[in-house]
Amino acid sequence: MVKKEAPRIETERLILRPRAEKDIPNMLKMFNSDEVREFLGINPPRDEHSMVEMVRNRTETKWTVALKDTDEFIGDVMIPEIAEGYLGEIGYRFMREHWG
Repeated sequence: MVKKEAPRIETERLILRPRAEKDIPNMLKMFNSDEVREFLGINPPRDEHSMVEMVRNRTETKWTVALKDTDEFIGDVMIPEIAEGYLGEIGYRFMREHWG
């Protein structure tokens, strides 16, 4: 069975695309920032193995947010499932230097 992935969405400055292994260095940087972690809940991931699992577990409701000019990861956005078959609110995380 083919796994569904998030569709590619482009804006004037950003691309929303499926997660990729090339995103892992910036994912690690984002998840290990104390300022970002303050908003991530009880036990957010912070090691490379966790990032690889996040990339492998991508779905049609989880996107990388990347700069259009460079395709550089700056954050992610997702629509989590709150109960089987029901999608919840939109969630997002951005690297500290891209807040604002």
